[in-house]
Amino acid sequence: MTKKIFTSTITVVSVTFLICLSIIICILYKYFSDVRATVDILSNYDFFKRVFIPVIIVFGLALLVAAGLIKRLAGKIVEPLNDINLDKPLENDGAYEELAPLLGKLNKQRKQIKKQDAVLKRKTDEFEQILHCMNEGLVLLNEKREIVSINSAAMKFFAVSDDCIGEDFLLVDRSPRMNGAVETALCGQNSEFRVQKDGGEFQINISKIEFENKILGAVVLVFDVTEQAFSRRNRASSENIPSGTTE
Repeated sequence: MTKKIFTSTITVVSVTFLICLSIIICILYKYFSDVRATVDILSNYDFFKRVFIPVIIVFGLALLVAAGLIKRLAGKIVEPLNDINLDKPLENDGAYEELAPLLGKLNKQRKQIKKQDAVLKRKTDEFEQILHCMNEGLVLLNEKREIVSINSAAMKFFAVSDDCIGEDFLLVDRSPRMNGAVETALCGQNSEFRVQKDGGEFQINISKIEFENKILGAVVLVFDVTEQAFSRRNRASSENIPSGTTE
């Protein structure tokens, strides 16, 4: 490619130079054809105006033509580069041979990225399946309180659908206690409390998500503790009943 550019540029410049030289020779020959009048011509100031001004004009026009040719030539040279299909690097038959190693590396990197994307997608699908199979509700929030992920148990608890993903957590739960706990977690302090809802009792754990001393978000966990709470209350009631004796 470098050789082609160099050769083409030299060709354009050489042709332009030859054209200018030919025109200049023709102009000079016109004025110097009569040898006996040469001395008179050289002593005449009008000679310079009549000869050198046309020469300068011709030279300027030649430069403009050369610039146009070089621009067009550059477009032809760059065209194969613009037409390279990066999605299929090895199928660029019209590309320069010098680009073959680069296109080979691009193809290799593309295969690696495609493979990594497939692995990431598989792990993401596995993670989503695990989340939705959990009995506990789980909501992942980013640092802006926006919902990143929510599983089926959490959607049932908050009575929402997966359309809430990307929305502010306030649209899912407007209770001051819940939102205050989320804000506390985003400030670096975890929270834990219980709420009663729809005849059941649930424990809410809200924890920060931290990486390299930077808080990236929060996770909301919802545990159904209705049975444990019921059993605990039954035991407490039994312990408070005085034991009697039968005769």
